[in-house]
Amino acid sequence: MDSAIAGLLGGLVGALASFGGMWLQNHYQAKRERAKSVLEFATQNRQQDIHLAVSRGTRAKIPPAAAYVYLHAAILELIEADGASADNIQKLVEESKPTMKMLTNLNAEWGVGDALQEYGRGL
Repeated sequence: MDSAIAGLLGGLVGALASFGGMWLQNHYQAKRERAKSVLEFATQNRQQDIHLAVSRGTRAKIPPAAAYVYLHAAILELIEADGASADNIQKLVEESKPTMKMLTNLNAEWGVGDALQEYGRGL
């Protein structure tokens, strides 16, 4: 009888460990996919802004890539929370301006070249 209980408890512990492992794997996979999506959206948005500025012949200051990633991550959080109305996104953009400015200042301080300026030099 004791061996039957031990076998049952061992099976239960094994099942719980397996379930926990699957949950952790799915949780971190979802985080990786979310981060990948944010980076793809931010990269595409920045490339579009650079292309637009170049096609217009302007020397607009394009924010650093980190600023785009920050903003797109915040927008994705709004979408996931079902709060992605036009007003909420506009409010988010306004609230993000100090952080965006800080990232732009750090970009200039660290001497990271702006892709638009580098591209413009090659024309």
